[in-house]
Amino acid sequence: MEFENENNSASGLKQNIDRYVELRNQKDEINAKLKEVNKALEPIEQAVVKGMDDMDFKALKSTSGITVTVTVSSFPRITDKTVVIPWMEANGFKDLFTINAQTFRGFFNERMKNGEAVPSEGVEHFTKTALSLKGR
Repeated sequence: MEFENENNSASGLKQNIDRYVELRNQKDEINAKLKEVNKALEPIEQAVVKGMDDMDFKALKSTSGITVTVTVSSFPRITDKTVVIPWMEANGFKDLFTINAQTFRGFFNERMKNGEAVPSEGVEHFTKTALSLKGR
């Protein structure tokens, strides 16, 4: 069934509603399957990350030629602006007061990567180790 662009008619509107319901049902089925796949992937990913870490491998090629790399992502979150804002102001970052979470994450991660100071209070920070694929 094609998309009916003529919503001026009752039949066109009905066709669009039917198509919408059909596609939403397909989407729900795909999302349910995705949840199952993610649940199956999680313990395997953890085992591969641990194995690569134990053997001190940063990347390995699969038999299909795809390179699997261990990545570590950092996720800082401001928990107390009354502490973080004075720190940022004192360190010359007053212009970043209106930053969103992604901008703060980039700012925080760049400073950590460069060995520069970051707020030690008012920020909750955690990292996630995962796998990435290259060459697909």
